[in-house]
Amino acid sequence: MKNYFSVEGKNAIVTGASSGLGRQFALCLAEQGANVCICARRVDRLEEVKKEIEALGARCLAVPCDVSDQDSVRKMAKAAEDAFGRIDILINNAGTGFSTPAVEADDGSWEKTIDTNVNGVFYCCREVGKIMLRQNYGKIVNEKHYQRIMGLIDPAKVVLSAEAGFTADGSLAFGNPETLQIAPVIMTGVTADDAVMGEEIFGPLCPILKVRDLAEAEAFIKEREKPLALYLFSNSKATQERFMRYVPFGGGCINDTIVHIATSKMGFGGVGNSGMGSYHGIRSFRTFSHEKSVLRKHNWIDLPM
Repeated sequence: MKNYFSVEGKNAIVTGASSGLGRQFALCLAEQGANVCICARRVDRLEEVKKEIEALGARCLAVPCDVSDQDSVRKMAKAAEDAFGRIDILINNAGTGFSTPAVEADDGSWEKTIDTNVNGVFYCCREVGKIMLRQNYGKIVNEKHYQRIMGLIDPAKVVLSAEAGFTADGSLAFGNPETLQIAPVIMTGVTADDAVMGEEIFGPLCPILKVRDLAEAEAFIKEREKPLALYLFSNSKATQERFMRYVPFGGGCINDTIVHIATSKMGFGGVGNSGMGSYHGIRSFRTFSHEKSVLRKHNWIDLPM
């Protein structure tokens, strides 16, 4: 296996690992230094593969599992987490089929195939995904920005925080400086003068400002530097047209957020203080390319000056 990225020390689950591709996936991961939980219905074959993996110096857990059975998948995922402490990789390899032409296949064969190849993948992703989400909550990139974001929180204006706790002196704690994690925070009663409104946040803080009407909202935006994005939630065609036409911003969505940056068919970028130019798709190529300007003059005629 070509080592495009390191899996050394990672913990993997491979379903359908008793033979074929599943066995090869498991062995390749073990060769690269990963610990592997192998799963299949064939217990005897699993033990053979386990010995091969352990011979490579890797830890191996063999768990009998029918991926089409939700309870079996749940127990397998828990066993892997208990044995390894965390799960980093899931390879959904288990699969089945039928050799007869589709017009001759019975309902039982079809249902078995769907249960394994479709439902089994879903069950495994769901159970292992829960574990991965629990162990891999996002964090702030470094201590400098962790402290910067924490400094934007006004505890008196926090109305909701997912994981707020208390420090030894009894004050509210919205983050963990050791892991650089900050709980999502919603703040109300915010004004334009609050620190959280003075810069781009780039963190899990949501300040909420009240306005009397659309005119005040429009004026509030126009009085400040042009924003990178605007997300408008309204079913009114007139309101949509008003904000799209008269309010300056880099890009945005109507009745959604963020997804406008996911397409390569539209450019993404800011205006003025929020950035210049755009990228994505052909616009990225144009932004980072230079059109060379050259004037070519012929010498067959040279007019006196």
